[in-house]
Amino acid sequence: MERKQASLQRETVESAETRVVYADGRAEFSRASLLREHTLDLVVNLRHLARLVCTGEELRALAAGFLYTERIIDSVEEIEGLYLCPDGYTARVFLKKQLEAVEATRTDKSCCTKNRLLLDVPGKRPLCRVEDRSCWTDADIFRLAARFRERMPLHTETESTHCCFLMVQGEIVYACEDIGRHNALDKAVGFALLNGIPLPECVAYTSGRVPVDMTEKAIAAGLPVLASKATPTAESAALAKEYGLTLICRAWEDRYEMVYPL
Repeated sequence: MERKQASLQRETVESAETRVVYADGRAEFSRASLLREHTLDLVVNLRHLARLVCTGEELRALAAGFLYTERIIDSVEEIEGLYLCPDGYTARVFLKKQLEAVEATRTDKSCCTKNRLLLDVPGKRPLCRVEDRSCWTDADIFRLAARFRERMPLHTETESTHCCFLMVQGEIVYACEDIGRHNALDKAVGFALLNGIPLPECVAYTSGRVPVDMTEKAIAAGLPVLASKATPTAESAALAKEYGLTLICRAWEDRYEMVYPL
């Protein structure tokens, strides 16, 4: 059974007045729900590592997934403690290892939101060729695409979020939303880590396009299959081929495409 998102602990939308203008010259006033941007400060071993602009739920999963896909930790066992402050604006992580980090020369991350990495961590684990133990089928991809068409609660209300689904052995076990597609993928990865789900057995479905940094996150996580309703870039496809990640694009309910770079 699909694990639904945790109930929201803080306001994620606010109402606004809008003026709707039609091509025939008519205009009318209406109301709309706008998504609120939430900020999460990620503090690791008492050092401010990153600031993530996200939605205000599933923040423990986001923190764990971000640390793993950014290759700051090599496994979830390195996390000694992960604590979310009551207001949800700070996640404090204590690692069993020392964090060798220096001030970042470039703080802005390539992302749909204004995520900022404040510290560089030298000596990150290298990307490794992924192992595929997912045993996925065509029907699995079509099931994920059909689930996407059902939409998610925040997107239904605001049309401002990306979503990510995680499937294991044909079952969708997790669904999440976020302002940024990178954050949504990190939440799915973090959920798997915190719940002991082997990532090589998973298939992830993202609502967003797949540039090279999304592919790098998937490879770093050890995900063997990344499906999207959109498309990858040429660089993304080449990286996926190099590391054995199966990239599936234009994944809809009745068809999908697999990318094979020449």
